[in-house]
Amino acid sequence: METYPCHHTTMIIQALSCMDTKFEDIVSEIKGTVDLFPENIAIIEDGIPTLTYREMWEKAACIANRLKEINSTSEYVTVKLPKSSRYITAILGCWMAGKAFVPLGKDLPDTRIKYIEDIVDTDLCITECNYDDFLKSRPVDYIETITASTPAYIIFSSGTTGKPKGILVGHSGLVNLARCQRKAFRITDLSRNLFFLSINFDASVSDILVTLTSGAALVIETADAVELSANLMPVIEKRRVTHADIPPSVLRVTRADDCPKCLETVVIGGEATDKVTVQNWANKVNLVNVYGPTETTVCTSLSRCTEDWTVPVIGKEIQGVTYHIYRDGTLDVDEGELWISGECLALGYFKNE
Repeated sequence: METYPCHHTTMIIQALSCMDTKFEDIVSEIKGTVDLFPENIAIIEDGIPTLTYREMWEKAACIANRLKEINSTSEYVTVKLPKSSRYITAILGCWMAGKAFVPLGKDLPDTRIKYIEDIVDTDLCITECNYDDFLKSRPVDYIETITASTPAYIIFSSGTTGKPKGILVGHSGLVNLARCQRKAFRITDLSRNLFFLSINFDASVSDILVTLTSGAALVIETADAVELSANLMPVIEKRRVTHADIPPSVLRVTRADDCPKCLETVVIGGEATDKVTVQNWANKVNLVNVYGPTETTVCTSLSRCTEDWTVPVIGKEIQGVTYHIYRDGTLDVDEGELWISGECLALGYFKNE
């Protein structure tokens, strides 16, 4: 595997055929963590332990059973909840019921929410108003069978080049994503991972999965993004956060010298980070740069940043992913367009919108 400079990644023009790999589902992976660490705190909200892993699983199971009781033919559930323990149990409940979730965070404009709702057109929706009703159902006795092609979630693109497209991601690459990132991020059952990113971004799925498959605690702050960004390091110190996925634009205006001793790993991605910021932070923490289009299950490559970082790179492919550089009908040239293959590939664009 090579470390690919950013200038290779001009666009994704085609996805090569998916590899034949043994499928392992993410619900079973999380259940294994629940069985290992039932009394570990799974979610902390504004500094208050909210749910243990056992409690999280039981609530998600109630939601799953209620989704089955509704007896809808839709495979999709819109989740109109803020970043919270309710949101986490809702999406886990969707997966238990064999449904895909569609996040509709409060930071989305009303017009965009209406656009997504019209496109998805489902009669299944979990909101702040009906969430407690979902918990009145008994926990499921069994979990729906999940396959590699079972839809997991739909994330809508920004729409900067036209109308937003719904990117339908299946379950095929979720376990591999969680395992590869857990190792790179050095996260354990003693870790505390800050849930900083908006639920409308696919990278938030990564933050959730690496936490809930390791027995760590997911730290949620209800402050809005602007307020949290302005007080990021004090919050990290106060909550004893060990891991945080921080946008480069925020990290750029945060002094590395203010980094609390508790913070061990910082994850960056989504945009190129300037070399001064990288060098300053690489001296303080395990700094990991991640790369991957939404169409390829969040992350397809990563690299550990060092103090001698000078040129932005997207790193090495994670396990189960293969990169090829293509130009003028030829693969594996020195410079061109990036083609990605592997179990990470999305199922497609929802309704081909």
